[in-house]
Amino acid sequence: MKIRWLGATLVMVGALMIGSGSFNFNTKEEVIDLGKIKIDKEKEHTIVWPPILGGAFFLGGLAMLAFSRKKRLGSI
Repeated sequence: MKIRWLGATLVMVGALMIGSGSFNFNTKEEVIDLGKIKIDKEKEHTIVWPPILGGAFFLGGLAMLAFSRKKRLGSI
C-alpha cells in the first residue's frame, strides 16, 4: 500500500516538474539594525530543474504503481 502512495506522489510531482521548469521564493535579510532604524533587503531565489528529472519521477511513479498492482493481483 505504501508503494502505491509513493508511486502516486512521484507521478504528481513529476507532472508538476515537467509543467513548470522552476519556482521562486523570497527571503528577507537584515542589512542594518541601529535601534529603531532597521533596513531589510528582500532577495529573490530561483530553483531550476531539468525537465528530464520530472520525466524520471513521472515514469518511476508509474512503474511503482504498475509493480504494486501486479503484486496485488498476484496475491489474489
